[in-house]
Amino acid sequence: MNFFQVGQAFSLVDMPGYGINQPQSFVEMVEGYLKNRKNLCKTFVLLDGEAGLSHWDKIAIKMMEEFGRPYVLVMTKIDKMLDAEKLRSVVGVKNLRDRLSSSCCFPQPFLVSSLTCEGIGLVQCYIAYVTGNIRLQSL
Repeated sequence: MNFFQVGQAFSLVDMPGYGINQPQSFVEMVEGYLKNRKNLCKTFVLLDGEAGLSHWDKIAIKMMEEFGRPYVLVMTKIDKMLDAEKLRSVVGVKNLRDRLSSSCCFPQPFLVSSLTCEGIGLVQCYIAYVTGNIRLQSL
């Protein structure tokens, strides 16, 4: 795990190795972290939008639900997808969330591209919001 301190505001934890190339101990390490980390306010589960929901994505999502941890789904690589593929992926994620009767998952997945930066600003604003670093005005 890699820990990043963002000024005095909050910390981000990156868990590289998730997915196809993950080490055997990865699930146990993540499980222990999620169960025991009391000040964890939100987990962002990154999904490869181009590849669709993988076996490991489903395990990660079920783990969040089992532990009752609030989480957000972020679909990456949307620059590599046609609009119809984006819609298919979003509907697939929504259907999985609905089957789990999720009360832990933020209702809308974020769609992002590290190549074009599409959606990145919105995710950054949401992180600032959930960490208490910005407040929303009444609408």
